[in-house]
Amino acid sequence: MSIRVEECRSIVCKIRGDLFGAIRRRKREIKLLKNLLSLPEYPKLVPELAGDNSDLVDRLILLAILYQNVGFSKKAIHCLEEARELAKKHRFRFSIKNIRTCPKTGRVLAACFSR
Repeated sequence: MSIRVEECRSIVCKIRGDLFGAIRRRKREIKLLKNLLSLPEYPKLVPELAGDNSDLVDRLILLAILYQNVGFSKKAIHCLEEARELAKKHRFRFSIKNIRTCPKTGRVLAACFSR
């Protein structure tokens, strides 16, 4: 499968209300994108066609939203933390500056976005 096919299938699953299917497709898309970014030939590719690390961060945030929608807060937080570390590593702005969770349930209460 291609990265774009998995992206589209994730969107279709979400529209149809199949959040677990959307999660499965989004995870597959992220895996394919990580594989592409790790190729030694990647720097020779056109980033607009192939994607880059900012695209990976965006996909991780979308996956976190899906996880939160089905009640998997710990997985959502893990995705957001991975996205934040990736943004820091590649030196670009990460829009979420603080992730607050409920101490009793562990659910994400708010992800504060910086302007």
